Amino acid sequence: MRKKRFTFAILVVIFLIIPFVLSEFWLSILISIMAMLVLTTGFRMIYITGRLSLGHTFPVGIGAYASALLATKLGANFWFSLLFGGFMAGLIALILGYIVLRIGGIYFVVVTLAMAEILIHLLLWAEPLTGGVTGIVNIPGPAIYLPLIGRFEFGYNLLPYYYLIFAIMFVSVGVMYLMERSHIGRVFHALRQNDMLAKHMGIDVTSYRVLAFVTASFFAGFVGSFMAHYHHYTCPDDFHVMESLFIQIYTFIGGISGISGAIVGPLAIMSVSEVFRIAKEAQPLIYATLMLLVIMWLPGGLITIPSILKKWRSKKKYEPSKQRA
Repeated sequence: MRKKRFTFAILVVIFLIIPFVLSEFWLSILISIMAMLVLTTGFRMIYITGRLSLGHTFPVGIGAYASALLATKLGANFWFSLLFGGFMAGLIALILGYIVLRIGGIYFVVVTLAMAEILIHLLLWAEPLTGGVTGIVNIPGPAIYLPLIGRFEFGYNLLPYYYLIFAIMFVSVGVMYLMERSHIGRVFHALRQNDMLAKHMGIDVTSYRVLAFVTASFFAGFVGSFMAHYHHYTCPDDFHVMESLFIQIYTFIGGISGISGAIVGPLAIMSVSEVFRIAKEAQPLIYATLMLLVIMWLPGGLITIPSILKKWRSKKKYEPSKQRA
């Protein structure tokens, strides 16, 4: 336990000091990765209740547009808009959750896919309000009041955005991790294994699934709101179904069995993509190939590599001793 806490503390310190040694390019990549970590962790939370979502960009889009419209049309400040984006994503997830989460299997996958597509078409249809294909531009960035300094605007300086998304990621992933480690998390896993048995044991299956759905959507709305203000721009194309597929692929490549897989997946794949400068058009093909390789040769995901190497080393040590005997 102490070793895990020490490792966690070291990782937090690294994340806090690393912006000072990175270029602006890599700082922007890290901001995108940390935003994706929240989405993959939320996607996994829905998955462990026995539901596979193909429309996780739906709450991201709700949060982004709710926050952007509030800031540009009504002049609300960033911090209120951020909370409002998360709240609206969670509220809509709560309303729809009690309907769609009663559907199981492939039908739920299709419904979530339809939700994402309907959102895009609604954003395009409501052009006078949402800007249609063009989207919403000139979304104001965050600003805070500091003692002796006064009003400090983030503007286009990446460093404050980095620490803000780090705080959002830390709180979001931390809350979902603690939920999974609690009694609630044990119920989530029980639902995935056998929801009928859980229901016969007196567990309110729908309510627990809605809780996971709303929690994941709330934090996804937070990320959507942050990204809209970070880029000072948002449009329907940002929430295409392909983006939902990327969330799913990152999680499964990292390893769906543990929350660490939802962290390792995007961190590894997105970093490698930027190192080799993979074109966006080629990403679906590359990611699909990686997904197939992981399914065939590493079904537990990247997080199982240490245990596989450990078994391989112990086997190597055992073989020479066996031969001497």
